[in-house]
Amino acid sequence: MNTRPLVTIGLPFYNSEDTLVAALKSVFAQTVDDWELIMVNDGGTDGSPEIAQAVNDPRVRVVDNRDNRKLAYRLNEIAQMARGKYLFRMDADDLLHSQRVEKQSTFLEEHPDVDVVDTARYTIDDEYNLIGVRGLAEIRKEPAQVLRAAPLIHATIAGPTQWFRDNPYDPTFPRSQDRDLWCRSAAHSNFGRIQEPLYFVREFGIHSTRRYLMHGHSNRRIFRKYGPEVVGWWKTRLLIAESHLKCGAYVVASVLGFEDRLIERRSIPLSDDLKQAGERELQMLLTVELPLRAGTDLK
Repeated sequence: MNTRPLVTIGLPFYNSEDTLVAALKSVFAQTVDDWELIMVNDGGTDGSPEIAQAVNDPRVRVVDNRDNRKLAYRLNEIAQMARGKYLFRMDADDLLHSQRVEKQSTFLEEHPDVDVVDTARYTIDDEYNLIGVRGLAEIRKEPAQVLRAAPLIHATIAGPTQWFRDNPYDPTFPRSQDRDLWCRSAAHSNFGRIQEPLYFVREFGIHSTRRYLMHGHSNRRIFRKYGPEVVGWWKTRLLIAESHLKCGAYVVASVLGFEDRLIERRSIPLSDDLKQAGERELQMLLTVELPLRAGTDLK
């Protein structure tokens, strides 16, 4: 009997007790059940480990680390632990569309030449209101474009587990570790996209300014590392200067109370059909009942 699941869902978390239950509900809402879930605590100190350990399902594994090693390290760790043929990413403050695993695993089975596939995704706020959508356009893989902007939406990616083992993240990048990975791997890897939102990203009320500035710092490091070879020193300096200007503008907008407007502008406005479909999906996801150990209540 082959007990190897088709899919491993990797879910690292850090002080995520306010959002983890909803994330778990979206995993158990999947239309296929041939998956395992690996949950890794990255040294958080809130009630997240207790939430994770309350789930009563043999497909769920919880690793409760006391040290904070950051996302890239934990993603590499998950890739080594994964038993599934394919490895799926997700973040602890986001939700999966109920058909995500089915559609992405089917895509990978039908396109064995593809190493990593992402999907479009919805943007939501803290109250689960839909704000917009991203990732409807085709992927651009030109070296200069990969350097300038990540070609894939990181939280939505999936691919053969072996690819992630062969192409590990650089743990020295606390942010933008995906952009570093794409810069290193794009030339010898095939990327695909499902141009349908199969993921919900929470972007409001999560200390966006601090995150944005950290991303900016990591992006400038990437420009310095890869830019001279890809676009030359002059354009590299322009990219670095542009990054500094964007970070400065973001800080000013945050001080003036316009941060949410900037976040909203990153997404494309929703069509009526996408909005209605997204709202129905969210409503369903949030009503999913989790299998819990006796005496546990996560409401």
